Amino acid sequence: MAECGLAMPASVIPQLDLVPMNNRYTYLAVGGEVWLSTWRGTIFWNGRPRFVEIVETDSEPLLGMELLFGNRIAIEVREGGAVTVETMP
Repeated sequence: MAECGLAMPASVIPQLDLVPMNNRYTYLAVGGEVWLSTWRGTIFWNGRPRFVEIVETDSEPLLGMELLFGNRIAIEVREGGAVTVETMP
């Protein structure tokens, strides 16, 4: 089964080789909930292929916390700052 891992803009979805899944309600961090389309895809994460559920949104691409679990994240909090994700030992 795919785990929730990514949010991708609707404009990008047709360009990817994704399998449609069911729509679902998703709770927003700012409050409320929305009905979103979901897709199944494969990404390479930490050097291995991984099945993920991709939520179709109107925002920028986002990595979900389920995908990031077990990793260390470093963020340069400035315009154009780098974001580094490393596997924790």
